[in-house]
Amino acid sequence: MLGLLSTLLLIAGIAFLLLFLYCLSMRGSSLAMPFALICLAAGIYIIGYSFEIRADDLVTIRFFLKIEYFGISFLSAFWLLLTYRYTRCHAPSLPFTILVLVIPFITLLLSGTNEYHQLLYRDVLAFYWNGQLLADIVRGPWYYIQMLYSIGIQIYATTVLFLKWKNGGFRRRTQVFYIFLGSIWPFVV
Repeated sequence: MLGLLSTLLLIAGIAFLLLFLYCLSMRGSSLAMPFALICLAAGIYIIGYSFEIRADDLVTIRFFLKIEYFGISFLSAFWLLLTYRYTRCHAPSLPFTILVLVIPFITLLLSGTNEYHQLLYRDVLAFYWNGQLLADIVRGPWYYIQMLYSIGIQIYATTVLFLKWKNGGFRRRTQVFYIFLGSIWPFVV
């Protein structure tokens, strides 16, 4: 069962990477680059997770957990930058962008060096389930900081999109309506 899931995730991850490449070619759209970055982050995370659940030893699981953080650390931040660009009709300032990306960069650094400080994960263990080796993660304090940051950004961005839709008169067939719908899926999942 996990082999099928891993294959489906791999296909989805590759699709996100192809969408990333396609977005890079869309030079005329101001939203193409922020959306491309979301696709890149999602693709890296999904492919890393696909290989993590396919791994057959703890060393490989830990390696792919680190790969996943090249994507998942930045996903919410890129979503906020896209929302900002869309709702304000101009690119965010460099200081704002740097501020938004500080936590993801710290998380990426901590992920790569976790074995020295255990701030992201206190431990990464493995267990067998239906003959499949899976990770059992003991979360560290920074894990919760990253989660609060990501959830906070998602709530903020979704609220901004909702208000933009509301101020537009709640029309269902507007671009902001569809972007708003797309922003609520992380809460549903």
